[in-house]
Amino acid sequence: MLEKYLAKFGFEEVQLKSILQSFHKTKYLKNEGFFKNNESFYKIGIIESGLFKMIYKSNRKNLIKDFCIEGDTIGVYSSILTNLPPRFDIVASEESQVWVSDFTELKKKFAGYLPFIILQKNLAESLYIKKEKREADLILLSAETRYKEFLNEKGNLSSRLKDHEIASYLGITNVGLSRIKARIFPQKNE
Repeated sequence: MLEKYLAKFGFEEVQLKSILQSFHKTKYLKNEGFFKNNESFYKIGIIESGLFKMIYKSNRKNLIKDFCIEGDTIGVYSSILTNLPPRFDIVASEESQVWVSDFTELKKKFAGYLPFIILQKNLAESLYIKKEKREADLILLSAETRYKEFLNEKGNLSSRLKDHEIASYLGITNVGLSRIKARIFPQKNE
């Protein structure tokens, strides 16, 4: 899986073997954080199996920023760029297997290679596009439309998540989600 992911960026065989050796497979248990105690926040991971949620913690409750599934890249790119600690946590929602590497070490080894530059560009662009869409959805769409888009885009996650997690991701209360579900799926509530 990791080799297939990295190969799409055009690494030559020798470079690919070298970059593959920079990753190690790590198992995360449910509710385990991607960043462990005092561990470098420069690490990135590529999810082989499992599900993670990105959470902002406030005094009142946890707010879910996003979910990441198989094939997604996890890490805090802004922390890598700014050398500041992450403002959110990345937590396994279920037992997960992740290919992990230290991004600064990767950069030291491969910064001059075009495939690595393409990989960085791809990460930055995909994060930007995802962030811009998420902001626009929260500002421009109704809660019901956001829920319908969630079902359309991430519907396969519904069975892997609790309703309060979906509600948090949508920026609504559990009660609000229940009402939306009752309107969309009236037969289930009769």
